[in-house]
Amino acid sequence: MVFINSLPSLLCAEETVNCEYPLDSGSMLAYVAPQQYSTVLAAVTKGDQLCSLIPPAHPRRKLSIANGGGGIDDIDRWEGVLDFCDALDCAVEVDNETELFENKRVLEVGFCTGLPSAFAYRCGAKSLCLYSWDAAKLDSVVKPTLRRNNVPHSFCKFLGGDFETFKRTMRGQKFDLIVAPELISMDEVEFEGLHELLDDVLSEEGIILFSSRSHYTACDCTGNLPAWLDLLKTKGTFDAHIRWVSPKSDIAPRKLVQMTRSIR
Repeated sequence: MVFINSLPSLLCAEETVNCEYPLDSGSMLAYVAPQQYSTVLAAVTKGDQLCSLIPPAHPRRKLSIANGGGGIDDIDRWEGVLDFCDALDCAVEVDNETELFENKRVLEVGFCTGLPSAFAYRCGAKSLCLYSWDAAKLDSVVKPTLRRNNVPHSFCKFLGGDFETFKRTMRGQKFDLIVAPELISMDEVEFEGLHELLDDVLSEEGIILFSSRSHYTACDCTGNLPAWLDLLKTKGTFDAHIRWVSPKSDIAPRKLVQMTRSIR
């Protein structure tokens, strides 16, 4: 198993601020983000007072335009999480897929912020497990975000570290739904380990929802969506189909992909 050493330590001990993000349905998600990114992501609050709020059109800085496509810095990852939550919101509010979360054991992986888990809790999830390979981020961002959304600490399990540590801790535990923003922003050589992890923890009837840009050009990692989908076809363990694609103005589109176990 390969340790995720291609991912930088995204968040160290740094100042954070309370933010609000308006979903397309009109509801609001509260979260905590590094202060340096907050003004380009969403609303910032101070106590109970709203300090700044982006208009409904969500004019966040788009790295696909700013960096010529495929940008992968921390802001782009955060943008990916917010887009991911909007896609979940659309599935529930527009497509009426209320059963997606109801009474489900949910695992959040990928670029873990706590936002998808907070949304899942709001939609009736049975339990939450949050796994970040940047363990420090659990305390600086993830747990405060869940507190801001009134998610009970006892409802959640938090894990950090490499894949092997995570698998040993799980001890065969399975999840009905895995939510994974920016899941494959890593080196392609690490795909095998990621595939093994997902196979280990997904229940037989479970669903994986992950987001990714089609490719990343502004970073050192070699992972890309076509390579991941090719691996899935080769392994034959999962079927995948694309549920959402970002606007055509994105040179390297971000996509939401659903994975389920292949019927054998």
